[in-house]
Amino acid sequence: MPLKLPVQLGSIPANCSAGVSSFVSAEGAEAARPYSVLQVRPASAAQPSKLCYAREGIDLDVSTLADWVGAAAATLMPLVEATRAHVFAAKRIHADDTTVPVLAKGKTRTGRLWTYVRDDRPSAGPGPPAAVFFYSRDRGGKHPEQHLTGYAGLMQADAYHGFNRLYEADRKEGSIIEAACWAHARRKFFDLARTN
Repeated sequence: MPLKLPVQLGSIPANCSAGVSSFVSAEGAEAARPYSVLQVRPASAAQPSKLCYAREGIDLDVSTLADWVGAAAATLMPLVEATRAHVFAAKRIHADDTTVPVLAKGKTRTGRLWTYVRDDRPSAGPGPPAAVFFYSRDRGGKHPEQHLTGYAGLMQADAYHGFNRLYEADRKEGSIIEAACWAHARRKFFDLARTN
């Protein structure tokens, strides 16, 4: 079982770079006291966490912090899979991607974070809203094809050309119906009005 490191609220140095979150002790409401827990960050950011633990007198190897992150990820995987299944069970989803900075040795690279959202509230649908995220190193169209394997239904997205193969009628998993984004379409009308 991973080590929990409770510390009294306020005992963490102000210049500590680790994240802090609150929780209530498990002894029951009558014994509940606010605590803080130093959160472990991914391996690429483990060094600042290591320094923060050291300020508290605890010497931890970066590999230990990385192991904790890996164990947490493995523990949460059933929740990730359930969320993914819930989102892709929807009749309609929203899709988008955005850039995300990725730390590399001596530099920062630009990766992509792909987001797929289910939100049936505007159409009085039965399912609660949810989002699922995927990371990729680039913006290749192969990534949404892989993410959306098995999905068929309506997808609202921008006009990114990497989605085009998903809209083909002869797609093996069934077609995805494109619901174009008005905000992106509107931009073209504004551009046209400016040039004329």
